[in-house]
Amino acid sequence: MRRFSWIHAVVVGAGLMAGRAGADDFEIAWFTIDGGGGLAAGGEFEVGGTTGQPDAGDLTAGEFSLTGGFWGGAGGGCSGAERIGKAKCRARNGGNQLKVVLKNGVPGDDFTVTLDDGATDSGTINARGKGKAVFNDRPSGGGNAGAVWSCGATDEKSYDCP
Repeated sequence: MRRFSWIHAVVVGAGLMAGRAGADDFEIAWFTIDGGGGLAAGGEFEVGGTTGQPDAGDLTAGEFSLTGGFWGGAGGGCSGAERIGKAKCRARNGGNQLKVVLKNGVPGDDFTVTLDDGATDSGTINARGKGKAVFNDRPSGGGNAGAVWSCGATDEKSYDCP
C-alpha cells in the first residue's frame, strides 16, 4: 500500500490552483502553513515541526493538549526534556569542586542550581541545550543538587564529595 505524503499534497494542491487560475472569479482563501520548528519530547511522547507557525491557541483531545504559537525558544518555553545530566564532585586544588551539568534545555533559558546547604549558582542554557554550575570548596559527604529552569522545569540529582 502506498502512502500519500505531504509532497503529493503540495503537487496536487498546486495543480488545482493552476487549473483555477484562468477562472473569472478570483478569491484568496484563508489558510495557514502549520509546523513550528524543532523537537519537543516528554516521557514516551515526542513532537517535531519544521515549517511555519502553528495556529495559535490550545488544541486538546482526551488527556492530551498542544499549545500552538511561536515555539518555545523565543518565548522561554520548556523543551520537556530538561534534566541534570550529572553532578560530580572531585578533589581539586586542595578542596572539593562540584560540577552540575544540565542537558536538553532550550537555548537562552536561564537556570539556577541550589544545593542542600543553600549554595546557588545560576547561568543561561547555551546553543547546544547545556548549562553548567560550579561550586568550589565543598565539604566531604553527600548531598542533593536541585535545578530550576526559568521556563518552569525542575530536576534533582544526588552527589558525593570525597
